[in-house]
Amino acid sequence: MENKINLENLGITYQLTSRFSLTADIPVLTASRHTNNSPIVYDTQGVGDVSFMLNGWIWNPKENKKGNVELGVGMLFPTGRSNLTQVVNAETGLGPQVKYIDYSIQPGQGGYGIPFQWSAYKNVWSTQLYFNGTYTAMIQDMNTTYERSTTAGPNQYQAIMDQYLLEGGAAHAVPKVKGLTATLGPRWEGVPARNLFPGDNLGFRRPGFAVSVETGVQYVHGPHVFSAEVARALYRDRTISVPDTITGGHGDAAFANWVWLASYSLRYSPRGHVAPDHDHVMATPAAAPTARTINN
Repeated sequence: MENKINLENLGITYQLTSRFSLTADIPVLTASRHTNNSPIVYDTQGVGDVSFMLNGWIWNPKENKKGNVELGVGMLFPTGRSNLTQVVNAETGLGPQVKYIDYSIQPGQGGYGIPFQWSAYKNVWSTQLYFNGTYTAMIQDMNTTYERSTTAGPNQYQAIMDQYLLEGGAAHAVPKVKGLTATLGPRWEGVPARNLFPGDNLGFRRPGFAVSVETGVQYVHGPHVFSAEVARALYRDRTISVPDTITGGHGDAAFANWVWLASYSLRYSPRGHVAPDHDHVMATPAAAPTARTINN
């Protein structure tokens, strides 16, 4: 099975004060899914689930430039389609059939969620130690999209899954190149078998996690910030879902070997408005579609 996923995130941040900011995130997905021994290729595209975040530094960043912690909480809305279908020619000779596309390339999950976010950094000489993370806790645990059949059972519908990302490491200023920083550290992302909020945790899902090593570069020039990261998976584990424990099975899963990330941000500061401080720009966690990098 091969998934090709391209996810573009448009983020807009409004700096309320030097400590607090509001961010809107709009993902746009273009993806395809193909089984190696099948001529059928599934394609999807569309706007994903939009989220809004309120972030705040624990200490005043103007007075604490050597280290700080930022916490964020928000709301995720089911603006992305989770029930896209495609007409395919059945390999059994039954003619064209309408089938739901696998959830790993659906633009949305079909439910509301509460994203949590944190960033921490500590400057040590010309090196910055950082630890970032995100956890999206879904309020619902199952949508109305059929998975593999209409037969009643714990896998009858698709699950609405929590997702998480942890990353840490060191960012070191490149000598003699002003504004250029190199980063290196571990990255851990996954989908838990059970959601944070109470529920039956039924529905079809492929829980698991991947641990990767991530390296990247970041370049800051005035109001412009460019960054690029590459993560290579070193360890992967497909854990057992709640329906698996009921049926006695252990479903399949595939993991992305590589995750490629690139971003560009522009700071616009009207006269008299508070501008964000880019001295600790590495404390911003990378946006990551965790369920898509694991559930291929």
